Amino acid sequence: MNNIEKSRDAANSYATLAERLVQEGLFNEAEFGFEAAAAIDLTDAALQSCWGGPFNGQIARQDLVEKIIQAWSPDTVIETGTFRGVTTEWFAKCTLVPIYSCEKNKRFFLQSRQRLANFKNIHLVMQDSRDFIRDIANTEVSKKKVLFYLDAHWEQDLPLREEISIIFQSFEYPCVIVDDFKIPFDSGYSFDDYGPGKTLSLEILEGLLSPEIQVAFPSTASNLDTGACRGAVILMRKDSSDVIASTNMVRLADFRDWCADERTQQINELTEMFKEAKYHADERMKQINELTEMFKEVKYHADERMKQINELTDLIKNKKFSRLWFGSGK
Repeated sequence: MNNIEKSRDAANSYATLAERLVQEGLFNEAEFGFEAAAAIDLTDAALQSCWGGPFNGQIARQDLVEKIIQAWSPDTVIETGTFRGVTTEWFAKCTLVPIYSCEKNKRFFLQSRQRLANFKNIHLVMQDSRDFIRDIANTEVSKKKVLFYLDAHWEQDLPLREEISIIFQSFEYPCVIVDDFKIPFDSGYSFDDYGPGKTLSLEILEGLLSPEIQVAFPSTASNLDTGACRGAVILMRKDSSDVIASTNMVRLADFRDWCADERTQQINELTEMFKEAKYHADERMKQINELTEMFKEVKYHADERMKQINELTDLIKNKKFSRLWFGSGK
């Protein structure tokens, strides 16, 4: 085991111990374990550039968000799911507006807080994303242009529907980007799927979107993006859609995106039918080729017999053959 593996094992052991202490109600003692795990995490360069860098290492995603910030000029950025603070740091370097980010995992929160300590425009809290958004909704921020980056979905906890509901009920000018979302017609982008009813796709948004909300997807094809190549969806009020669409980095969704899965299924079924038809066609062609070879062989033997017959006929017609066979006649 190398030093990096030893360090990670040690950090995980501290975090596990801290979680057990929390279960026992020993919160002060648990704090030391979480702090130790976070401190070790900060020394691990690979962890600090996890997922390949900001926005999963996706250059096209970075370009998309940067273009939205430049064109739309949000007054505030709100991020859910700080994790290790990699994307949060990118936001702080891209814009000077206040950035609010939440993380409910103690270990990740402590690590991010230390990592981001020098950025004065970052406000980091350890809190559930739903409560976090509700609290900000009760401030003057709710009346400003806010760029949301939702990335708090993890394993069995899927707060996305509640997050979106709170945002569009309480914020006047939101633009919401959801990470790990399924993009119709581009299977090269991966997405989160936690089972029935918990797939990050348009289906999970059913009943949440009013006619005033515009849905959009990144316009860059997956084969032109980099990094982990995770999908995303953009939600905004229609009065903001023209400005955001002017970046040429998004395509506005329409009815076809909602029936993309059905069409894909139809395409797959037709593809299987064509494969089966081709198989039968190939089998028939094979039979035809075999019969053709048989006919060639029969024709060859027929030609050989005809050749022999012709040769015998020529011999019979030959007078010399006749004399040899029947005698000279003298």
